[in-house]
Amino acid sequence: MLSLRKKYRMSRRLLDEVTKRIQDNDVFTEQNKGPNQREVKHQLMVLLQFLGKEGECNASQRNTFKISAGSCQKYRERAVEALVSIRDDYIKWPDEKERKEIAKRIENEFTLPNCVSLMDGTLANLAITPRSSDKSDYKGRKYGYTLTIMVINDDKRVIRAYLSGFPGSSHDNRVWSNMDHCQNPHKYFLKHEYILCDTAFVPSDHAIPAYKCEPGFLQDPDEQRFNTALASPRVISEHCMGIWKGRFPWLRNIRMIITDDPKSLKKS
Repeated sequence: MLSLRKKYRMSRRLLDEVTKRIQDNDVFTEQNKGPNQREVKHQLMVLLQFLGKEGECNASQRNTFKISAGSCQKYRERAVEALVSIRDDYIKWPDEKERKEIAKRIENEFTLPNCVSLMDGTLANLAITPRSSDKSDYKGRKYGYTLTIMVINDDKRVIRAYLSGFPGSSHDNRVWSNMDHCQNPHKYFLKHEYILCDTAFVPSDHAIPAYKCEPGFLQDPDEQRFNTALASPRVISEHCMGIWKGRFPWLRNIRMIITDDPKSLKKS
């Protein structure tokens, strides 16, 4: 029999803790005519089981939980709304004191001073072909149709900021340029602080990428040394993405219909 951690992607202790954090949300107390809602933990478990499998759908969840397909979707939507309401308590930019602590750890391990985070883009595969007029824009450089997600994480692989929803063909630097961290850096960085990133990004005061090597030319030795120094800490970004997608395999095969409807993102 599968353990609770494997089925719901978290331990019993953490499941109880998350339930406690969201159980007073209004979405679980609103009541129309009909039977009372199921307990909050049960509704949360329906969402977690959905996120824990690739290709999970209402029909398969119906068989697992012995409830209607409509109830499966309602439970997931309520749990998502409740979790989004507390998102900023957990995914938040470090304050000046914490940034100094992060920078100190990175300097001690990688000899790179004043680095407060690492950044990279990742692609999330769409299981359903988009039905919108800009369908071709979702054709990414990998897989089939995808979404581009920009993630900024610290050295402990904690996600500190993200921006999702851009079509798969979007360049990483385009997504970064639309983040508030890029547009209003004074709100997030001191003058000397910066993020490490790869060659896809344009250098700026607060985003330091690796040097590009022009085809057919030898790279300057100093640039090579700098790129070598960046390689080890930047692997942390890859680890962060792997942990994230490994814990929630739904991200590897998102069952979402994208249309030209004003509410363009719909669950299947």
